[in-house]
Amino acid sequence: MTEQNKRKYGSPVGFLITVAIGFAFYIVLPLIPSMHMPSFAYKNIIDGIGSDAAKQFLWFMINWTEADFTAGAISSIMVIVGGVIAWQLAVKGSVKRGFSICYGSSHTWPWVLAAQAGALLLNMYLFGYLFLLGHDGVSWVATFIVLVSTPSALMLTYGPSVPTLLTAIILPASMSAPISYWLSKTLLPMLQIPGGVCNVLSMALAGFAVMAVCRVLPW
Repeated sequence: MTEQNKRKYGSPVGFLITVAIGFAFYIVLPLIPSMHMPSFAYKNIIDGIGSDAAKQFLWFMINWTEADFTAGAISSIMVIVGGVIAWQLAVKGSVKRGFSICYGSSHTWPWVLAAQAGALLLNMYLFGYLFLLGHDGVSWVATFIVLVSTPSALMLTYGPSVPTLLTAIILPASMSAPISYWLSKTLLPMLQIPGGVCNVLSMALAGFAVMAVCRVLPW
């Protein structure tokens, strides 16, 4: 294969290695009984979550992968670890870095992570969306919305700084979650709009509102 085709399609050897690793996991993982941990089941996580710090930590972690419909604590930890590795390879200019994270602004990645984590914690605890679980038939709250949308957008738009970080924590937590929760409980069910569409629409509306506020902030 020519160099040009390798750049276009990737390495055949790399493809075969990836397939082999996938099959190895497919065969080996079911043979490990400890991987089937009942405490990680969703129902077990939300039962009594309001008074259990360990379950609250699990809920915090699953938000990092809920947007891609996996919502796993272990997979979320691995996503963050992978982000750290990708960030380090990018800032060091390693030939193994692949494409740069954060749309080429690799140095911004720690700030993005901090904004996401701060907004999620504020959303869960100060605004209390975590404690809606188990009350009035609520079995799920889209707390992940505040993590995957406006905090990242603000940091990438305005660049890393302490004022931007604080803004990217406070505004998304105070605007994205209420918009999403109101839409998912009132307007969109009446219109028979699916939950997935509701989540994306609420991200778009909250993002518009947050960015509009940012245009008039003096910093």
